[in-house]
Amino acid sequence: MKSVRILQIGDVHFPDAHLETLGDLKDAAYPAKVIDKMRLTPLTCVVRALEAEMEKSVNALLFCGDITSFGDVAGYRACLAYLSDILRLKKWNRRKVHAVPGNHDVERGKTDAPGTDLFAKFAEFKRAWEDVNLPILTVDAARITDLIVSKTVRAKLLSLNSSVGCGEKRHLPSDIQSQLADLLDAYVSTVGLSKAFEVVGEKLDSPGFLQTDIERVCAELDALDETVMAVVLSHHNILPQARLRVQIYTEVMNAGMIRSRLSRMNRPVLYCHGHIHDNPVELVQQIPLSTARLICVVAPELSRGFNVLQIDYGHRGYPLGCRLYQHQLQLRDGAVTRSEIRIPFYTPDQLAVRRLGHPRLPLVLSRLPDHDIRFDDIVEAVGSSGPPISAAQVSEVLLEGEWLGFVELSNRDFAAQEWIIRKVVR
Repeated sequence: MKSVRILQIGDVHFPDAHLETLGDLKDAAYPAKVIDKMRLTPLTCVVRALEAEMEKSVNALLFCGDITSFGDVAGYRACLAYLSDILRLKKWNRRKVHAVPGNHDVERGKTDAPGTDLFAKFAEFKRAWEDVNLPILTVDAARITDLIVSKTVRAKLLSLNSSVGCGEKRHLPSDIQSQLADLLDAYVSTVGLSKAFEVVGEKLDSPGFLQTDIERVCAELDALDETVMAVVLSHHNILPQARLRVQIYTEVMNAGMIRSRLSRMNRPVLYCHGHIHDNPVELVQQIPLSTARLICVVAPELSRGFNVLQIDYGHRGYPLGCRLYQHQLQLRDGAVTRSEIRIPFYTPDQLAVRRLGHPRLPLVLSRLPDHDIRFDDIVEAVGSSGPPISAAQVSEVLLEGEWLGFVELSNRDFAAQEWIIRKVVR
C-alpha cells in the first residue's frame, strides 16, 4: 500500500529539557566531570532516535508548540537552532512543515492591555522561524497547505493557533486597579518574570481559537475530496483531559464547538496536538454513527518521545487507516522503544468494501474459508477462480480488507508468505 509519513513533535520546553538528567545524583561532592561522562539526558536519548527516524522517508513535520518555557525568546531561538541541525529544517519545503504556538510561546511583555492587538506577543517567535528560512508559524490566521506524495497519495495540512487568548491581561476591578497593578509589577521586579509566571502566569491563560479560523477550516474540509486525508494541527487538546486540573480555566474556551464541527464532517480527520504531556489516542464520533471519525492524537514532550503517523491509502486512492508509531523513552535505562497503534478510518460494512476497497476485494473475501488459511493457499484459490492475479496484488487486497475490518492478518510484519489469514464474519 502507498503511504504518507508525518513526524509529530510535541512540547520541547527548551532550554529546560536540555538540562534534565536521568540519574539519582545525591553526592554533590562527586567530580562533575566524571558524572558528565556517565549521565543520560532524556532529550538527547530521544533526539538520537529522532535522527534515526529521519533517515527513513518522512513527508511532513508537525511542531505542536511550547518550543520554549515562560515566553523565553532566546530559548525559543536556541531550540530552533538545535532542531534545525537534527532535522535539517532549512532544506525542507515550507508547505510540508507546520508549527503552532503554545501557551508558553507567548512574550507576555508584548501583550496589548486593551486587547486590540492579539498577535504582537507572537511576533518574535514568528521571526525566529523566518530566520531559519521557514516563515510558517501559524499566528493570525489558519494556515492550509497541500501535501502531495503522488497522484493518489494526498493530504491537506491545516494548522490553527489555539493560544490566541494566552497571556492576555484580565481586567482588574477599577476601584483598586492601580494598587493591584503596582503589586504585580513589584512582585515581578523582585523575583523575575519566570518565577512570577509560575505563580500567576498560568492563571492569565485562556486558550481559544479564532472563530474565523474555525469557519475557514470547516469550509475547507467540506469542499475537500474524500481521497485527500485531513490533518489538523494545534497546541491544545479539544477533549476534556483525564487529569484533575484546578485553575481559573481548564479547557480551550471554544473546544466544544470545534470538536463538534470536526466530528460531524463526513470524513476522517486527524487532530494532532501537544500540551497535556501525555500520549493518549482518542476517537470522537457523533450519534448516529457515520463515516465521520475524528481522531485526536497527542505527542508527548519531546524529552519523553515523539510520534510518526503513517497513513495508508488503498488502490482507489482513499485513506483507509493510520499506523501510529509511538516512540517512548524508558526512564529506567534511556532506551527509546516503539509501539504501534492501528487506527482504522471506517467502520466495517459491505458498502465500504464496494466503494472504498480494491475491485478484487469482494472476490478475495468470497474465497476465504471459515478457518485460518496460509497466504500461498489463498493466492492459489483466488487465481483458480477468475482473471489472473499476482501474489503482490493479493497481499495489497488483504491489507485493504484488514483496514476495512473484514480480515485479520497474523505475522503481518513478516513477508506475505508468512501470513495467516482469518476472515472476520460481519
